[in-house]
Amino acid sequence: MANIIEYGRRTITITPDGVTDFDLANETGFVNGIRLSAVNFYPSAANDVLAIRDKLVTGPMIYKVKDVVGGGVSQPIQGPSMKTKPYIKAADQTFGTAASVRIILEYD
Repeated sequence: MANIIEYGRRTITITPDGVTDFDLANETGFVNGIRLSAVNFYPSAANDVLAIRDKLVTGPMIYKVKDVVGGGVSQPIQGPSMKTKPYIKAADQTFGTAASVRIILEYD
């Protein structure tokens, strides 16, 4: 199975499969990265954790959130949008049911 990636106007929506990493530079046409302005996380259950790294599987953690109630988290990036190449390492995540999770990356 593979991650499902959908494109919208200034958004990239990822539905993870739970085992495959998401690498923006290799899986999309955005080889130079994006100006990340917000992250919307729709978990499958309470206490799901989303962690996003920059560029590599070992890159610095640029975003991490735990949704304690399971209702979803929408957070703008503080300050000006950040130029980055989001990398979502499957092993960093805690999802009740990965196929029910939606991650929406908003960019400028």
